[in-house]
Amino acid sequence: MPKNSQNNQEDQNKYQAARNDKKQAEQQSSKKAVDTAAKGAINAFTGGTGGAAFETAKKVPGVGKAIDKVEGKAANLVNKATGGAFGKVAKKADDAKILDAANKVMSMQAAQAANGAVDAADAAESVPKEGNNTGNDKEGLGKPSSLDNSNTEDNNSTEEQKDTEVSYSGDAYGTGFLPGKDKFKYIGAGVILFLILIFFGLVGSIGSVDKEDADNSNGDVGNPDKEYAAGTKYEKDITNSAFSTGGICTYDIKGATNGQTSVKFNQQVSDIKVRLMHSSFCDGTDNVPIEDESLIDFETYILGVVYAEVGGGMNEAEAKTQAVAARSFILDRAIRGGNRANGVKLENENGQWILQVRNCVADQVFCNPEQGCSKHGSRDNERLDVYSGLNNTVTYKDALPQNAKTRQWVAETAGQLLVTNNTGYIVGTNYDSEGTNAAGSQKAWRELGFLLDYKQILLKTYGSNKSIYTASCTGGSTSTGDYTSWKQYNAPWSNIRLGNSNATIETAGCLVTSISMLIAKSGVSANVVGDFNPGTFVEALSKNGGFDNRGNLQWNVVTTVAPDFKYQNRIDVSNQSRKDKLQTIQSLLNAGYYVVAEVKGNTGQHWVAIDSITGETINMFDPGSTSTNMWSQYNWKNTSRLAYFKV
Repeated sequence: MPKNSQNNQEDQNKYQAARNDKKQAEQQSSKKAVDTAAKGAINAFTGGTGGAAFETAKKVPGVGKAIDKVEGKAANLVNKATGGAFGKVAKKADDAKILDAANKVMSMQAAQAANGAVDAADAAESVPKEGNNTGNDKEGLGKPSSLDNSNTEDNNSTEEQKDTEVSYSGDAYGTGFLPGKDKFKYIGAGVILFLILIFFGLVGSIGSVDKEDADNSNGDVGNPDKEYAAGTKYEKDITNSAFSTGGICTYDIKGATNGQTSVKFNQQVSDIKVRLMHSSFCDGTDNVPIEDESLIDFETYILGVVYAEVGGGMNEAEAKTQAVAARSFILDRAIRGGNRANGVKLENENGQWILQVRNCVADQVFCNPEQGCSKHGSRDNERLDVYSGLNNTVTYKDALPQNAKTRQWVAETAGQLLVTNNTGYIVGTNYDSEGTNAAGSQKAWRELGFLLDYKQILLKTYGSNKSIYTASCTGGSTSTGDYTSWKQYNAPWSNIRLGNSNATIETAGCLVTSISMLIAKSGVSANVVGDFNPGTFVEALSKNGGFDNRGNLQWNVVTTVAPDFKYQNRIDVSNQSRKDKLQTIQSLLNAGYYVVAEVKGNTGQHWVAIDSITGETINMFDPGSTSTNMWSQYNWKNTSRLAYFKV
């Protein structure tokens, strides 16, 4: 055999061996995904208890072998049905520890309460009640720092009816035990459904799967654990537009507490600017501002903390949890004043509210999202101050891309704090990266973010006797108060007319109220007079010809009022199955769209704003009721149309 032919054959053999190894790895990951899906389905149909029994059954000789064989066949079938894409996605998910995270959560998942709150029992970690926040003196960049607990165009009919509140009647996580043979029939159906959901969900969250082999694919998140430890995180771009950082917020602060010590404050604080300080705990001197640092808007500071601490996280819920926790933590720390001698405080200086904070692990780490950040020494050295820009010895992080998801996620939490229900005091939300601090583990947030929204995670972490307070913010998110609770009825704007028609927001304003909530959520600015809310939004629409003489919305005018909130299209989903409707909505959300849904079909007309999807639960903002579960409040069969916008 000629030498070059021999070399070619050797190369071909190596190539084929590598392909076989890769296919085998994909098959193992596919089986793992099937196993996780099966456990999730069983949990869903047994109220959360079947997963443990399933694990026990796999250990029984013969039974375990049979289960393994069935899972192998299921993996082959799904891979064949998806042209091999499922295996590629499963391998990515396995490499990124996503399957391990989901499997862990399902293993310890307890029965879901009917109101949708999660009360999962975590065998490895306990969640303290108020007053039991714990911490230690080990603080670190990348092992986030908040540990020191010493201080611690067609028309739309206006025929809609105001909905009345109904009780929360269930969610996707379980309806109790099913009797006899029916249990196994429904579990089988559940396994198939969960496989479909996992497949499409992972495609959306990890990145597109190339038609070629997986080793040519783009968008792999890499090893998240190593990247977190190094203080870096993959940022996937989803749009060509920049997001606002939240604007200027005005807080009514009653006080602050870490559960052990509390301080009254009772002041209105607006337009907070942050002054970055050195720290003797790191490599500087206490109570000395970092040279050449400008004052930073508070919401920009929070964005920079999220970027530095977790880099935006693996999912939306984790990043938002981090944003609210970081905002609450540092305000509590400054108001209670225990670190005043080190330069940490919140004071009014000649009419300007200044928040002084040490920019290292002594308090929180901020990386300038527009300039990047650097240090005087190794980027892995946790005990170093962090500087804006890249002019120092070592670059810690480059500037955050203008179209990074993180910007949008943080802007959507603008002005939000965790407060106590009884006093309204800001909660000292201590946290760390790996779970050594029981008060708040970012590792747990990362895992829980696949199943819960950020508000649920915060309540699970810091106790159910807390709530989310939202400040009045303008210029960025432009919303007044908690936009998630805006209603078309019993509101200051209820009697405002839609253009020159006789219809008002109360009688026919569900659509515009829903759109206004999504504009507020997105964090974009709007051309309105005064603070942004459904009333000022409708007034601005009316001035720009936003309604016809019957009060029907002219869709494109929305973008005239909110230039960065661009109307895209509408789709008719009335003839789709429940599964297809869910998949359509999830695909739109995964693509970064803001979606409103018409939910009454031929029984009337009513629009709601879609917030997110958790499992099979569509979380909504409803201008006509206090329910948040779309298909619990409204029959899925009546979901007829979707309209969507993009920032």
